[in-house]
Amino acid sequence: MAKKSSRRGFTLLELIIVVTMIALIAAIVAPRMFQQSDSATERGDLRRMVSFVRTAKETAVLRGVPVVLRVDVEGRLTTEIGESVDVEGARELNSMSAPRGYSLAERIAPGGSVSGDDLIVMFYPDGSTTGGAFTYNNARGDDQLTISINDRTGFVKAQRGEAEEQQETRWRAGELERRT
Repeated sequence: MAKKSSRRGFTLLELIIVVTMIALIAAIVAPRMFQQSDSATERGDLRRMVSFVRTAKETAVLRGVPVVLRVDVEGRLTTEIGESVDVEGARELNSMSAPRGYSLAERIAPGGSVSGDDLIVMFYPDGSTTGGAFTYNNARGDDQLTISINDRTGFVKAQRGEAEEQQETRWRAGELERRT
């Protein structure tokens, strides 16, 4: 007598169902993975920009000379040594392009917005600064990166969203200055 084989395989219908389920799961999960990756890249760019600005301040204090932070109309950041804001007389230290996928939206000096010329922020050897802020918008228009430099303390703040107006802070006599 011939022995019947008890081995069974998968039917074509079962295979199609499994492949379809895997494709559906991949279609749902893949965009979220790429979205998280973009967010991590944006956070990294923001951290690099803050570090770049803080380095300008630290350079002024450590070298004992004024350092100019220049934000041009295209969003490129440049640091230069010297009190001169004249392009001819300054010695460039370092530069950084606008974050990937972002373009410069606004530059704000302590007295108001800047249009046309470069935003100039001076860092002095005593740690003080002229202050300012600059904002980048992403290509989709749904996100902003803002770097603010407090004109009183030189504190560098990064945030997503619109820049806050810098308000004058008055301290009572004998009160220690709080850095926020």
